[in-house]
Amino acid sequence: MPYNPATQSPTLQLLPYDPATQSPTIQLAASRSYWKQKANEAIGWKEGGKYPGAIEMNRRITAQYAETYLRDPNKFVWAGMAAFASNEVGEGMKKLEVLGCDRRFGRCTEDQKNKDHGPQGVTSI
Repeated sequence: MPYNPATQSPTLQLLPYDPATQSPTIQLAASRSYWKQKANEAIGWKEGGKYPGAIEMNRRITAQYAETYLRDPNKFVWAGMAAFASNEVGEGMKKLEVLGCDRRFGRCTEDQKNKDHGPQGVTSI
């Protein structure tokens, strides 16, 4: 894949004419690590840094999806849907935290199963 290590940025490559789309194909090629670095920068995460917690990371990721969508709503519809879905996941994570449940497994600990869990109608997960 074309990648310029001197500038640490991807390069554009013009591929042959594609009869299906009736236009030349432009491919943006970069290493996986380059895009991972860009994604981490966008959400304010540094490799080896202190983990801010799952709920905070979800908030940052949701904000990045929303920002991407707002740049061009017609082009980035997928990012708008991702922001909505990510926000819903974050809200669920907050509820589980209030209930004292283990987010990784989506269930309450043995101690929490025997307690009344706050909001009316919610007794256990």
